[in-house]
Amino acid sequence: MTSVCLNQIIDFSDVEIKRLIEKYLNNEQQEWLYSVLMKKSWNPSDDYKQYIEQFREGVCNRAQVPMLVRKTFVEERFDPYFNEGHDIVQHIFTHCSVRLEAPRSYQPLRLERSYSIDTVVYIINRIFRMHQDVINCGWIEITTPSTKKRKFDGVLKIERGKGRIVIAIIEFSKGIQASLTKECDDHVKLCRNAMRNLNCLLQSVSKEKARIYLIQSANGYIKVEYLMRPLPGVYILDKFTEIKIPESFDEFEAFAEKFTELMNFQADVLSTVRSFNKSIQAKENIHIFTTSVKDTPKKALQKSKKLVNINLLLLDLRVLVIQNHR
Repeated sequence: MTSVCLNQIIDFSDVEIKRLIEKYLNNEQQEWLYSVLMKKSWNPSDDYKQYIEQFREGVCNRAQVPMLVRKTFVEERFDPYFNEGHDIVQHIFTHCSVRLEAPRSYQPLRLERSYSIDTVVYIINRIFRMHQDVINCGWIEITTPSTKKRKFDGVLKIERGKGRIVIAIIEFSKGIQASLTKECDDHVKLCRNAMRNLNCLLQSVSKEKARIYLIQSANGYIKVEYLMRPLPGVYILDKFTEIKIPESFDEFEAFAEKFTELMNFQADVLSTVRSFNKSIQAKENIHIFTTSVKDTPKKALQKSKKLVNINLLLLDLRVLVIQNHR
């Protein structure tokens, strides 16, 4: 049993959990639940597709990648709106290539912030660069109103409304050299504090649309997940994408194959932002069932704490889904 389950969160990325869901819910109930958890898909333009399709087996090497990343497939005049996808992927791929082209010392790679600023910070900033009017990216030792004194390596906040509402929290987890313990501890930290931020977001956005995103950089990967609470007291976690930052030229092929998932992530975040802004403009009064998230118990007390049975969590899920359909 994972620590995510112990924190009363149902992890949909777990194959065993999905198998149990099929056992507890009928087809109609499953269809409703999966429709709520559905991720947004970004519609790629032709110039974006042409750029990505360059990076295939046989050409991802030191001789050709530096040339390929600098090619453009934008015809005639560049438009920052219609050609946004092409612009994002070209800037990020060029940046990743330059990291490998230039002579470098591997010592900074062992430093969490030096590595993360050059990779995950650059990538996330570039993905949301054209949406700074609605999304604010904050970095290094950031606190949020919902998480007391806990600090994060980064956050994404909605710019409109009363103050700034956090919709994503980010942890670097030692960059490229994270131990399993560090990676797991940071993931639990993200999950528990995402629950707190989700409770705040639910004050303005309906339970079917409200979601908090968890971004973790560990061992050279960027892992993106999202947390929802479609039913009272039921927190559901699902994976959005996990993409490896290229550390050699031959890894550009895999990077290109997965990159569209990051663009889907952008589309999903912007959809959540629109849901929040619409609720603010309409001044909706959403009555929700609030669930408090207790402080993490001290390690000395954790050993004596009884384990939560995943079957009980799923049973609660089934009861609430049935009540929701009535």
